[in-house]
Amino acid sequence: MKKTLYSTILSLSLILTSNLANAQAFDEGKSYVSAGYGIGSYFASLYNSIKNSTGVTGYKVTSLGPIYGKYEYAVSEHIGLGINFAYLGNKISYEKTEDDGNGNVDTYKWKLDRTTVSFLARMNIHFGDHEKFDPYWGFGVGYRTANWKSSYEVVSTNSANTVAPTTVTLGGTFPLGFETTAGVRYFIIPSLAVYAEAGLAKSYLQLGLTGKF
Repeated sequence: MKKTLYSTILSLSLILTSNLANAQAFDEGKSYVSAGYGIGSYFASLYNSIKNSTGVTGYKVTSLGPIYGKYEYAVSEHIGLGINFAYLGNKISYEKTEDDGNGNVDTYKWKLDRTTVSFLARMNIHFGDHEKFDPYWGFGVGYRTANWKSSYEVVSTNSANTVAPTTVTLGGTFPLGFETTAGVRYFIIPSLAVYAEAGLAKSYLQLGLTGKF
């Protein structure tokens, strides 16, 4: 009887241990595809701080993104290799109207569009072995491009003061991109997780979804 009880307990322990070992959020041989959106653009924050410190009015800063797309393959229980894609668009506009007191009204318009795209090879180091939580730290290095487009014009009731729209376009001169972030995934179901990352990327913080297959 005792031998049967011990055998049963041992068998249940082995089964439970085996299930816990296999029920990890980050599994060797699995692929992870993520889509996310960034919160807090470094460029927009820098420009806003400059604008606020100078006290100049009439400026407006808007952003699209960053938008993130990621693929990661688990080459071991704790190491993942993959590629990250990111897109960010910033727009800064300025408009000011002045009346010279002689019936002439001048409106100054300036706009700067900046778009940046990056493709980075990335390595993540995963620390946990939980079935739902997957904490990690990683870094990426690769190609980055940035394009700048600036336009300026003056619209005036006095034709002599009017300046026709002029546009200047510049490309990026430094194509190397780098990022490093710490993050965590929480699996709602075995094949789908929500993720969050913070650190040095195109934004302070990013949130999104991750599929596992």
